[in-house]
Amino acid sequence: MFNATPAPLLSPHGRSTVPERIAAHAARRPDAVAVTDGAATLSYARLHARTRELAGRLCAAGVRSGDVVAVLLERSVDAVAACSAVMSAGAGYLMLDPGQPAPRTRYLLGDSTARAVVSRPELLSRVDPERLPGMAYLDCGESDRAEGAGPAPAAAGGPEPDGPAYLNYTSGSTGRPKGVLIGHPGLANLVDWYRHRYQVEPGDRVSQLVRPTFDAFALETWTCLAAGASLHIAPDGVRQDPERLRDWLCRSGITVSFVPTPLAEHLFTLDWPGPDEGCALRELLVGGDRLTRRPPAGLPFRVHNNYGPTECTVVATCSLVDERYEPAGDVPPPIGRPLPGVTAYVLDAQLTPVTQGAPGVLHVGGVGVALGYLHAPGDDDGPFRTDPFRALPGARMYATGDLVRQDEAGQLHYLGRLDEQVQIRGVRVEPAEAEAVLRRHPEVDRAVVVGTDEAEPRLAGYVTARGGAPDPRQIRAFVAERLPDHLVPATITVVPELPLTPEGKVDRRALARREPECADGSGGRPAAGPPRTGDDSGVRALVALWQDVLGVPCVAAEDDFFEIGGDSLRVIRLVARARRQGIALRPDDVYAHPVLADLAASVEAARTAAEAIAS
Repeated sequence: MFNATPAPLLSPHGRSTVPERIAAHAARRPDAVAVTDGAATLSYARLHARTRELAGRLCAAGVRSGDVVAVLLERSVDAVAACSAVMSAGAGYLMLDPGQPAPRTRYLLGDSTARAVVSRPELLSRVDPERLPGMAYLDCGESDRAEGAGPAPAAAGGPEPDGPAYLNYTSGSTGRPKGVLIGHPGLANLVDWYRHRYQVEPGDRVSQLVRPTFDAFALETWTCLAAGASLHIAPDGVRQDPERLRDWLCRSGITVSFVPTPLAEHLFTLDWPGPDEGCALRELLVGGDRLTRRPPAGLPFRVHNNYGPTECTVVATCSLVDERYEPAGDVPPPIGRPLPGVTAYVLDAQLTPVTQGAPGVLHVGGVGVALGYLHAPGDDDGPFRTDPFRALPGARMYATGDLVRQDEAGQLHYLGRLDEQVQIRGVRVEPAEAEAVLRRHPEVDRAVVVGTDEAEPRLAGYVTARGGAPDPRQIRAFVAERLPDHLVPATITVVPELPLTPEGKVDRRALARREPECADGSGGRPAAGPPRTGDDSGVRALVALWQDVLGVPCVAAEDDFFEIGGDSLRVIRLVARARRQGIALRPDDVYAHPVLADLAASVEAARTAAEAIAS
């Protein structure tokens, strides 16, 4: 057993909630910048005023303590103010991505039983709100227009200290997403740990990079604002380009930043200016995926490896990744020790503590454990259980399903998963959710989705047909219309039958190890015809790069990067490898020209223009 007795909580604020701490900073430093997104900036006084005004309107619309309120907005100061207002009204916010398929948004609105939605008319119209009667709709723009119109009304009651702060959906093994309710105590503990560990003060500048639908949004946003620092929302154009992100971090004077692990590993390879050369970054937090490499010596900032499922308020354990710490063998950096107020147990199948160094399943307890799954309250329900190692009334723990071991230094090391869950671009995904949508396609009989067996896993779908030869492209498009991008299989393969184990179950491991095939009628990848490299030399120059980055043996000139397995992380890899070969390529080029022939033409046009200018 590891850390059976948690360290004491750090909070000097007692049980104060995040909105209360923001209000305190607004009183002490009203003109200080709270949040900026490049297009708009809110001081702490303006953020507090907008929070009070919108919270008052929410209460007038019938929102009560413990309710859920959805926020359908892009990454912006409006989204931050709206979430702050929801918490101030005593409700928990649910962030919805305006870019995700409308059916998915409608499902989450219905399943969450949201009392109200905060959005803008043009965003709300995309989800056809008339199909969700009985829900109040509030225009976030009215809060901005109301500024200067007099004192903002206070929300009735305010947040309950033990009530919900936000609702976050995770992928579900039953084929439906699960809503995770996070309480104010866990969020308050997170912000206290963050401020203490990283010494965040009002003069700091903190970045906001991730989608607000990911739980790391809470880590970036509320830890910053509760400390009185200023939150800087990164432009979309820099978030997936390591070099542009580095330059933005330095140019913006960011001192503390969270970066998803795969992107952070690319940042490690870049040249960084020192503190005297314009880089203020001192702490880089990584998380969301397994950290596979250590940062090189000489970086101007420290690297911290964070671990934590959504069910444990974003971060459960953390480790400083020190390049001086060299374990025996090629071992990835540890995930560290539990946060103050958090317990970590390494248990066997009988929930008995294992001996030091032996593998076991990580169970997390303490203040960070979620209130539970929406519509499934109560202890001993699935992975949430009464904590048998603590006599404290109401103590609970969460079975993460992650295999770990503890080393002699007391650090926890991640070993893998017990179940079929897959980590895709920092998000834990249950393949069953994608399988359920695949089976709804009229031409699909059986469907299995697995995570590929590679360094950067992706989802691969395998289906059998009801008859005929369905087009994998059309099947993938069907799924993409119904699920967010991280749940859409990168490839769809139509197979005569699914491989079985001796016990008669689908052999998922065999599928995960399966080599990709060329499109030859059976469909090793979604393609529209026989593969060819084309006659254009620019196309030929990119073919090998695409094959390497995407892990496919054949690429056609008419292929779309994202339809044959590409994603944002593979865009980064493609750009980095192209630049090493002297090909001037940016992530924006790939997004603007995803078809191979078009991308080659764009690269050639840019090269010709550059030569003309040089001459």
